[in-house]
Order: sequence, then structure tokens, then C-alpha cells
Amino acid sequence: MFGGAGMGGIMRQAQMAQKRIEDAQKKVEALEVEGKASGGLVQVVVDGKHRVKKVTLSPELKTEDLDMIGDLMLAAVNDAETALDAESGKILKEATGGMKLPFNLGF
Repeated sequence: MFGGAGMGGIMRQAQMAQKRIEDAQKKVEALEVEGKASGGLVQVVVDGKHRVKKVTLSPELKTEDLDMIGDLMLAAVNDAETALDAESGKILKEATGGMKLPFNLGF
């Protein structure tokens, strides 16, 4: 019925897959990625839990209006989130061997 692997073999495989996914989640949570806007005038660091860890504004922005600075900050955060999605996707793909999962792992 189980192709010779038996129920015990299937359970071991499932446990190994679960461990790989848990390890991948820990790797993602430990990530820190940077996003930039306007050639680096605004830089943002986001961690694997989607928390903004650092914002760096160039002194060149002193003469800019606050709306523009806000837009640049938003663009930098979005850039960092895009980078985080790409990196976490690579880690998950490695953990699952490229297998598509029917659910979202939350990272």
C-alpha cells in the first residue's frame, strides 16, 4: 500500500521534512536584509520577522520636504521586503527540495 516504505518509513520522512522546514524558518528569522531608495539616500534594514531594525537617512535629505522623505522611506522598506521575500524563498526551496507546499509557512 505504501510502496514498500511502510508506515514507519513514511512517518520518518515526514518528521525529517518537518525538521528541515523548522530549520529553514529559523534561518529566515535570523536574516537581515537591506532596502534602498534613491540610490541609497534612504537605507532600511529589515529582519526575517519583517521588523525594521535600522533606518539611515543621508544628510543630503536635509533640504527635502517631509513628504518626499516619507515616500523614500516607504520605497526603501518595500525594497527590503522584496529582498526578504527572495531570500526566504531560496531558503524554503532548499529545505523542501523545490516541492510546492499547499500552505503558507508564514515567512
